[in-house]
Amino acid sequence: MSYLIMKVRPEEQKCKQDQRDQRSGPMMDLLLNRLKSIIAKFEEVITRNEATMALKGSHLMLLLLGLFLAELVHQSTGKESPSKKFQRQHMDPENSASDDTKYCDHMMKARNMTKGRCKPVNTFIHEPKEIVDAVCRETNITCKNGQSNCYQSSQPMSLTHCRQTGASKYPNCQYRGSDITKQIIVACEGNPYVPVHFDAYV
Repeated sequence: MSYLIMKVRPEEQKCKQDQRDQRSGPMMDLLLNRLKSIIAKFEEVITRNEATMALKGSHLMLLLLGLFLAELVHQSTGKESPSKKFQRQHMDPENSASDDTKYCDHMMKARNMTKGRCKPVNTFIHEPKEIVDAVCRETNITCKNGQSNCYQSSQPMSLTHCRQTGASKYPNCQYRGSDITKQIIVACEGNPYVPVHFDAYV
């Protein structure tokens, strides 16, 4: 009888082990799946943080680049070239010559020649830009300051000469205008070779 019992017990133990294995198998799978899920979420968080940091870094780089470009634009537009200054101070092809005092008062202020001080004298040229630019290909003469880059127009041009009145003082700049037709002398520079300074009229 005891021999029979001894024979049965190992089988019962194996059966119980199989039952435990059957119960533990799904639990291990569940734990592994949970662990994989946690690892996947952790990796997702890391990736998201890295992407956020990279995005922030790219935004910072774009901001710095934008500020740099804005500063370059500001510097390039803020500094007036000599040829642009000549056009601002002397070119007025759309208006005919006039000795009206109001013309000089208005133009000297509109062209920024009464900021900080009253510019004493200034001459406006009432001719197309192409004709004035062409003076740089005409007779070469010596400038008032001794430079050799001045040129005299072969034909007289329509001008308005503005001169500050003796009674006016900054900031209330007042001018007297004179309607004249004279040849002009301009200094030329650059490429293209264009007027950069009004030297005189004759």
